Amino acid sequence: MNLIIDIGNTRVKLALYEGEKQLAFAHNSNLSIAFLSDFINSHTVAKKPLSTVISSVAAEPAAIIDWLTSYGRVVQLKPDTPVPLSISYQTPESLGTDRLAGSVAAWNKYAPANILVIQTGSCLTYEFITKQGEFIGGAISPGMEMRFKALHTFTGRLPLITHQEIGLLTGRTTEESILSGVINGMSAEIDETINRYKDKYTDLKVVLTGGDLIYFDKRLKNSIFAHPNLVLDGLNLILRFNESIP
Repeated sequence: MNLIIDIGNTRVKLALYEGEKQLAFAHNSNLSIAFLSDFINSHTVAKKPLSTVISSVAAEPAAIIDWLTSYGRVVQLKPDTPVPLSISYQTPESLGTDRLAGSVAAWNKYAPANILVIQTGSCLTYEFITKQGEFIGGAISPGMEMRFKALHTFTGRLPLITHQEIGLLTGRTTEESILSGVINGMSAEIDETINRYKDKYTDLKVVLTGGDLIYFDKRLKNSIFAHPNLVLDGLNLILRFNESIP
């Protein structure tokens, strides 16, 4: 059984996999041994062998790594960790592990094809994989919450807005105007980026994932495949790939 730990900018996600099937999921604001222990013991027999992969935006606490090692192998996803893709990114040391993991999962599901992975999280990211299985790179722009915070922080009177679904183009209040500007603006950005990739690459498959997926999967004009668990699936695949290496 595999334990997946994804430490992001705003929350920690845990998942258990048997093969490629996700069996359990949990999230928390931070990572602790107590949180891990409760999750593992709730879904497995205590001290049952586990292989673990950790993807983190920051350094992982040594005490937690040591504790996990008592269950089995621990893979900390780093720039030099082997993955089942060819990486042509020129600065792999700064490549976000979530971008890489999402690309691995999309390639596993849709290969061989030109694939554009779009992640709607803290940042709005685009990852492009060629039909030969080569990760080229993509683009990064502010995510929804970041845009809301920027409008509030860098102006004198605009309020801080939280995520809300809208069905309008013209805002009739300041709050509605911000929601329309951010959500419709991001939708237009995503659609235009997809269109530009379609102009350049044939047989393009577009995969959408991330915490803000629900705001865009039905709003986009382009056809996409929606996968909420893409990054977790990719981390599991990377762990399995490393376990297969002698």
